[in-house]
Amino acid sequence: LDAFAQQTGDVAIKVMHSHYAKDDIYRQRFIKEAGIGRNLIHRNIVRIFDIVSEDGVLALVMDFVKGKSLQQCISSEGMPAEQALPILEQLSGALDAMHAQGIVHRDLKPENIVLRPDGTPIILDMGIAKVSDTGGGSATRTGMSMGTPIYMPPEQVDAKNVTSAADRYSLGLIAYQLLSGRLPWPADAG
Repeated sequence: LDAFAQQTGDVAIKVMHSHYAKDDIYRQRFIKEAGIGRNLIHRNIVRIFDIVSEDGVLALVMDFVKGKSLQQCISSEGMPAEQALPILEQLSGALDAMHAQGIVHRDLKPENIVLRPDGTPIILDMGIAKVSDTGGGSATRTGMSMGTPIYMPPEQVDAKNVTSAADRYSLGLIAYQLLSGRLPWPADAG
C-alpha cells in the first residue's frame, strides 16, 4: 500500500468488521460500494481505488479526505449564506453526477460529508447507494428501510421505490440545517 500511496497520494482504508464480512448481504453491499465508487469520478465525491480481500479481511482503498465532517461545522446559529451556498452548490453538482449515472446515495447527511480545509465538500459512504436501471437488483431486501431516518423522505422510510428525489430531499434538509443551525423538527423526531 505504501507504493500505491506514493502514486496516488494519501489513502484511507475502510476495513469491514470481521463479523459483518461473514454475512453475504453485508459483503455484497461492501463490494457494491467499491464498484460504485470506482465508477464515480467527481471532485466532490470520494474516489475509491480498489477493494482488498485477503485472509477473511475485506477493505476499500480510497482517497484520504482531510477535514471535518459537515456536522462538526454546523453551529447552532447556522452558517452565513455566503459560506453555505458554495457548499450546497457543489453538493448539488455531485448529486447531479451521481444521478446521471443512475446512482442514488440514499444516506446523504452531514456526517457523510467531509468539508476540506479549503471549504470543498466531499460526499462519502456509498454503502447503501442504489444503482438504478442495471437489472442487477440491490443489496437490500424488498420492504427493507435503509438510511438515517431523520434525513429520509417518506417514501424511503416505507422502503418504496426510491429515486434521485430522495437525495434532493436530504440535500434540502442539509441546506435548512446549514443556514439555520437546526433541522426543521426536533432531532429525536426520527
